[in-house]
Amino acid sequence: MARRIRGYECMYIVDPELPDEEIQAIMKRVEEYATSREGEIAEHQIWDRRRQFVYPIQKKNEGCYVLFRFRMPADRINEFKEALRLDQQIMRSMVLCIEEED
Repeated sequence: MARRIRGYECMYIVDPELPDEEIQAIMKRVEEYATSREGEIAEHQIWDRRRQFVYPIQKKNEGCYVLFRFRMPADRINEFKEALRLDQQIMRSMVLCIEEED
């Protein structure tokens, strides 16, 4: 039986006060979270450098939003989500499946 590969979109938030080099290091780490779980990177970019929150998150009123699109075996996505959840520098994250099931 072939493994199901799906497309995903991840949006995560980091502290906008971090220097650009640190944000780039976080982005590289997120890419490694995906590739170490057989993921293929499609797109990874800063979506909005400073965006105001509706309510404070970790005592911050704004965040840097990063968009990450990738493909990964469906049976590995929970490991990827857990890695994001455990990363202390990622304030919030959301992963959505963007490809329909066959």
